[in-house]
Amino acid sequence: SCLENPDGESSDAAAFFEDRFTDDSNIISLNLALSSLLKAIRIGRISETDEYLKTLISALHKVPKEQQPSANEMILSKVRFEINQLGLASMVNHSLTDIDSLKTYIVDIGNAIIEKNTSIQRYIAAESLKYIEDHYAEQIGLNDLASFLHRSPGYISTVFKQYIGTNFVQKLAQIRIEKAKQLLADSTFMVNDIALSVGYT
Repeated sequence: SCLENPDGESSDAAAFFEDRFTDDSNIISLNLALSSLLKAIRIGRISETDEYLKTLISALHKVPKEQQPSANEMILSKVRFEINQLGLASMVNHSLTDIDSLKTYIVDIGNAIIEKNTSIQRYIAAESLKYIEDHYAEQIGLNDLASFLHRSPGYISTVFKQYIGTNFVQKLAQIRIEKAKQLLADSTFMVNDIALSVGYT
């Protein structure tokens, strides 16, 4: 029997069993537990993976003994495939040989994902600041920045607050006012012209 992708997402992977399980509820429980574990791995939530792993092992113990080796291989194969999809190919050949080694493997993978996500978020924060510096005189908003960075406004907003310590509107206003202060101090432009030049209509 073939275990299809539990998330309903397109996938090139399929896991095959040597024997059909005698109880379909075993397949469903194992599949749901594995799906939850893979989702936690995908987003790097280390604190959740331990509980999902316990659930997965509990579901695995309910599988008939003669079918556990093929179930083990299915689990390990799907975890390896997920890691490869996440762009962590160097971790695919990690010492993942049995279910006992899965916990250590998942912790290592989770840490790698967190590190990767942190690097991406720092890059997004730096590019966000550069975008505001380059476009503060224009009528820009969070949606414009999100479109420029090919991310959702919600994601950009979260990264902004985490790494810059304020939201987009406040940072834009801060930069505009700093630029206006410089012009007020160092130029002979009229106040209205200065306001227009920094994006205030």
